[in-house]
Amino acid sequence: VRVEDILIEKGIPQMDSERLRLLKVDVEGFELRAFKGLNLERYPFLYVTFEFFPKMLRDAGTDPVDLLMHIYAKYDCGLKPSKMPSRGSTLTQTKREEMNEW
Repeated sequence: VRVEDILIEKGIPQMDSERLRLLKVDVEGFELRAFKGLNLERYPFLYVTFEFFPKMLRDAGTDPVDLLMHIYAKYDCGLKPSKMPSRGSTLTQTKREEMNEW
């Protein structure tokens, strides 16, 4: 089920941040796939929460670092762990291994 499909079905207009307060993403390891299909510019939730469980992500075929990097690169959400590289920098294999140890 896509978030946008539900919002359209419920008649929620695009860009209505007054009505879109919180989106909870709970997809048991498929968070990266869900975020890739989510358009927060079109439906700007004020808050988005999700579970970051590396083992579950790996079991679903996702590298946990890929999820963090996608969130960090795509959304201005304040995700700034101290080990996260700055925007525009290249993620080296060493950095990827460090982040996988989180």
